[in-house]
Formats: sequence, structure tokens, C-alpha cells
Amino acid sequence: MVSRESYLLKEVEHFAPYSKFDQSASRDERLSQQVDAVIKDYRRMGYDTPAISSRSQEIEDMASARVSEHDKQFQLVEAVKEQFAYPDNELGPDTRLMKTWVSEHINENRQTETHHPYFSSLADIVDDTGFQKTEDYIPPADRFAHYMKDTIGEEAFNELERNTQGIITTINKMSSIAEEVEDFDLRARMSIEVGELRGQIAEVRPYDAELQLYTVRDYNYTNDFAPYHFDREAGRIGEDWKGIKAEIVERAEATGIDADKFLERFQAFHLSQNSAVSLGTTAEWKAEDYTEAQVYFASEGNRNADELGVRAVDELHEFASAKITQMSKDLVQERGGHFKNLLHEPAEHSL
Repeated sequence: MVSRESYLLKEVEHFAPYSKFDQSASRDERLSQQVDAVIKDYRRMGYDTPAISSRSQEIEDMASARVSEHDKQFQLVEAVKEQFAYPDNELGPDTRLMKTWVSEHINENRQTETHHPYFSSLADIVDDTGFQKTEDYIPPADRFAHYMKDTIGEEAFNELERNTQGIITTINKMSSIAEEVEDFDLRARMSIEVGELRGQIAEVRPYDAELQLYTVRDYNYTNDFAPYHFDREAGRIGEDWKGIKAEIVERAEATGIDADKFLERFQAFHLSQNSAVSLGTTAEWKAEDYTEAQVYFASEGNRNADELGVRAVDELHEFASAKITQMSKDLVQERGGHFKNLLHEPAEHSL
């Protein structure tokens, strides 16, 4: 699966002005190319040969400035790529440092240059909200269309767009069918698999923000323990689970949510190799629960039913996922290496 950062780096390199010129060439060679490019610009503006000749020093200065700017662009992009690729950086890329680099780079050049797709892709990599809020910022959807048309051609891109939109329509129909299924286990499994399909189509539609949620694993909702349902456990694990399950059921019922449906989401078997549910799918579950809880609290005569419903559902999901994750780790410790795949940490979500 292509990561968001990898795709954005490809976008940056595609839109960067330096990418149109061979950066491995000598400075003199690149300067000569830029002189030719500036002369072409002057001719397009209506300057004749004598007028251009009279501006030779001005043209050389402009060409030299462009080469220098391209050098800075290239060095910045290489530094950002190194942040994401450096193997010994256990803490991951230094996002604060990269944001400083990018912000300074954009602010130095945006008043005189119009490399807005390039600036916009850089801004998305480091979440430079300052530039993202300006009129110069170009949204991901527009950049993606531009990038793909340049890469595969406009006709091929339009065909891809039609095909992927058709697939999305089919997936949405499958989701509607899943919502009508009464068997909670089957319903949970279907919703998880629909989420997997959305994650796959998201790879060729990186500009679709809603679909990108389905490419992120939500390790707070994992079926790692599903083949060994706690209901079947004896001893300490089984006894601990009885108490935790009773509290989850009580909290769910007090929120107006069917406890069996809620718990099946954690136990549903996945057909894919991903043990964790996608963030998009768990967001759907929460949205469904918000509605049910708000209706329930409204029926109880609460004037602030909407607020109560959201708070109660958030607390229910947080409590259940934390307890079930801990139960999984307890099972690992009790049975040793047979359940190493359970030893993950909850993911922090950036979307």
C-alpha cells in the first residue's frame, strides 16, 4: 500500500520546477538551459532579437537566479525524503524541523514565484496550515488530476476516474446491504470487508479524503483474539472477562445500543490479512452508535440528547477497546509465544 507521504513526495518531485531540468548536469549547462528558457519567455512577450540582445545581462541574472532556486528546491526535497527514509531514526521524521524548512522555503519564494502545486504538496507533507489556508493553496483533488493527466494522459485518467467511481457505487450498494443484515456477526464481518475494499480503491484515488480513512489501521478494534473468544476461556482470564463483559453490556444498554451488536465488532473474523479494522469502518460504527444513542436519550426526555449521545458513545468505545486490548495482552502473558501477534500498541491516528 502506498503511504500518503510516499505519494505526496512523488507529487512534490513532479511539480517542482527543478524536475524539468537535469539536476545532475553542471551549473554552466543548467545556466545555459535557463538562458534559453528566459529568451523564449521574452519572445512570447513580443520582444524582438535586438531588444533581447540589449537585455543580455538581465537575462543572465534571471537565469542564474532560477538555477540557484532550483538548487534550493532540490536540496530541500532531498532533505525531506531523507527524513522519511533514514533507517536509524527510530522516532520517525522530525516533523517540526521539516515544517520549519518548508514554511521558510514557501515564504521566501511565493511572492515572486507561482509554483503553487509544488508548494501545496510540500505544505500537505508537513501540515503547513498557514499556506493551506491561503488562496494559493491547490487542493489534493486538483493536484492529483493534474499529476495523473501528466503521467498517464488525460484520456486514460478520465477512464480511470469513470471506472473507480463505478466501483465505489458498487461498494456503497454492498454497504447498504450489510446495514440490513440482522445477524450481528455477519453484519460486522461484511462491514469490515467493505471497509477493506474502500481501502484498496483509495490507493488509486488519493485525493478522496473520505476514502483515505480506510487505509489506516485502527488497532483499538482488532480481532486478534477472535479465534479464542474470551467467553470460552476458563480460569482467571475467563472470570475477568465475565466482569468486563457485564460492564460493557451495562454501559451499552444505558446508551441505547444493542450490546451483542457492539461486541460482535470486536470478535468478527476478517477474511483479509489485516487483523485491525480500518479507521473508516470504525468511524462508521461510531456514527451509527451516535444516532442510536441520540435517539435513545431524546426518548428519555433529555434536551441535550445530541451532546449526551456523542459523549456516551465515545466513552463506551474507549472503555471497551481499552479493556479488550488489555485482555488480549493478559492472554499473551498467560500463554506465552503462541499469541505474539497480540502485542501491538494502539495506533495514534493523524487523519
